[in-house]
Order: sequence, then C-alpha cells, then structure tokens
Amino acid sequence: MLRKQRETDAERALTQIIRERFEPAALAQIKIHPGVDHAGEPALFVSVRLKSGKERLAPDKSVDLQIAMRDALQEINDDRFPYLTFSAPDDDLAQPEARKSA
Repeated sequence: MLRKQRETDAERALTQIIRERFEPAALAQIKIHPGVDHAGEPALFVSVRLKSGKERLAPDKSVDLQIAMRDALQEINDDRFPYLTFSAPDDDLAQPEARKSA
C-alpha cells in the first residue's frame, strides 16, 4: 500500500510541475514510471510527449524543469532522480528493427 501511495504522490507532483510549464494544448501525454538508473539507483523515468516539436523547451528551461521536478520530489521525501525525455510526432525515433548491429 505504501509503495503504491509513493508512486501516486510522485506522479502527481511531477505532473503538476510539467503542466505548469506548458500550455495545456502543447501536451499530448505524460508517462512516469519507476525504475533503476545506470548506477543501480532507484529513479523515475519521465516521458513527455508533445503535440508538436514547436512546443519544445529551450535547453535552459529544460534544466529548470528538471530542477523543479527534483525539488518537488524532495518535498514529498522521495529521493529518486527524475530522468526527463521529450518527444514529438515529427521526431525521428529509432525503431528496434531499424538499428544496425555493431
């Protein structure tokens, strides 16, 4: 029960921070899932799907968003790091079958 509440609280906090920085019409989807980062530490992976690439944040604003997300998590006593990624429909995302083997 506590684990589920922790995930709900983290999702609520991060979603609120993201929505504060974008116009409602700019966001297509926000996905947040817990995991383990490259160092084996608990983390949160935050994927923001934008309706258009025109809605992207400038690099400094993206860093500000990540700092605000980290602060929001600390306020609810969650020490996981939020890894943030953005995508938009016009992005060229690699497909697993299209990747070349080394």
